[in-house]
Amino acid sequence: MRDTQLLTVRGFEPVEPEPLTTGAQYTGSFADPVAQLFVTAHQGGLSAVGLSASVKIPVLEAGDFGTGCWDVGAGLSLSRFVGSSTFLGLDLGYWHLGDPPDLDLQDTLAGTVTVGRPLGRLWSASASLSGGRSAVPGYAHPWWTTLLVSRVFPRGIWGLSASFGLTDTAPDITLALLFRLKAKGSDREW
Repeated sequence: MRDTQLLTVRGFEPVEPEPLTTGAQYTGSFADPVAQLFVTAHQGGLSAVGLSASVKIPVLEAGDFGTGCWDVGAGLSLSRFVGSSTFLGLDLGYWHLGDPPDLDLQDTLAGTVTVGRPLGRLWSASASLSGGRSAVPGYAHPWWTTLLVSRVFPRGIWGLSASFGLTDTAPDITLALLFRLKAKGSDREW
């Protein structure tokens, strides 16, 4: 009773809060495309080391799914076959993020652990767990898991992935289409 009396001082009447919505609301959008140059720096026996350079091309204006700025990244990939067909991977990445108006983003570090297996001769599937440093200071670090199905072609790979956020700072669901093409006349992939 005492708290209510304090709220009514000077003409302020307490307002009944609106009820919370029972259904979740989701927003979807296309995101800025990412182009990546990937080079296999070492491949021997059952293991490989890869290096990558990436750029996020700002086709969206600043808002929910875009910053309107260029982002650049670099990565290191370690992979190894265990047994006859199980693939293990460890990826580390660094992203320098462009700052949208009124928000200073910090550069991010991210890591991914992947386990994959072939599904026949041309198809494969993998599952991964990823985490990274939050781009916005003061927010929890994002964690997510990804499922990928891909198909090998003579000139590269294409695949479809679905990621699921494990923390509030990761998107709930992300769908992505992957293309990786080999450079003509080379064993290197682009």
